[in-house]
Amino acid sequence: FQLVVQALAAAEPSGRWPADGSRLTQALRRAEFEAASATDDTTSRITVVLTDGHEHGGEIRAALAPLRTRRHELLFLQFIARDEREFPYRGAVRLEEWETGRVIETDAAAVRAAFLAAAQRERDAWSRAWAGDRFDYLALMTDEPLELGLRAFLRRRAGR
Repeated sequence: FQLVVQALAAAEPSGRWPADGSRLTQALRRAEFEAASATDDTTSRITVVLTDGHEHGGEIRAALAPLRTRRHELLFLQFIARDEREFPYRGAVRLEEWETGRVIETDAAAVRAAFLAAAQRERDAWSRAWAGDRFDYLALMTDEPLELGLRAFLRRRAGR
């Protein structure tokens, strides 16, 4: 557990989700095949996805959907910044989408409610729409110790 927490804490975000999600799915299937060749094929596999969960056209869901059907568990860790949860800005703001470079200049008060509602809908969509016995969703705040969220999740999962 401690090694996993340390590795996650040291990870640096970079790049963007592949435009062609099928490439990721193929890579995961190759890894699954190689692991099955080396071990008993009856064992379950788990894929851990670390992401902010933001999509532009369903690319994350498209890449992960095939994995849900074949004894494959998905653990979806969505990292959320405090600013995304609270939108503490005031006055004129300039917001930049890191993945695309798109910039929006607006008044914080004018967009605050819509931004927070959209962010909550997005989190709910991951949590609810993908819920099931082979998918676990965990929202982690980027300004809180990673260990707290992971421990709570593991306790909840062990209780099932």
